[in-house]
Amino acid sequence: MNLIQLTELTANGDRIRLHRIETPKGERLEIETPTSSIRLDAVALEALTWQDNDALAALPDANTTQRSPTGTGELSERIRLTTISNEFGFIVVYEMHTEAGIRIDLEAEKQGESIRLCPAELETLAEQDHDLITEWVKTDLND
Repeated sequence: MNLIQLTELTANGDRIRLHRIETPKGERLEIETPTSSIRLDAVALEALTWQDNDALAALPDANTTQRSPTGTGELSERIRLTTISNEFGFIVVYEMHTEAGIRIDLEAEKQGESIRLCPAELETLAEQDHDLITEWVKTDLND
């Protein structure tokens, strides 16, 4: 297994780390907090881009006081951190510096979908069970 640290953010005083994980079974984006983590492959990340920030705010234990605005906002810098891909999906992971702070932008370029996540939203995602992502994939593929 190859683990590459991409960036480190802070939410509510906690460090949130993003890693690229490479294994014989494929690539993953890991969102790690001091108490939890989740590893998402390209299909799971694409399913995440099909959601909006309101859906994330409705998740259990979501910090609704800190969330990404739905508008684009002013960008001062955008850095490509990595890509996560497999035979079914392709995601580009960017770190963006906005007026509201650092955001992680996940883009499913072929589908024309993206979602911008603040550190608190990343922290909420790290606390979720994979069953949530599976439901998103099932729901959105059936639409």
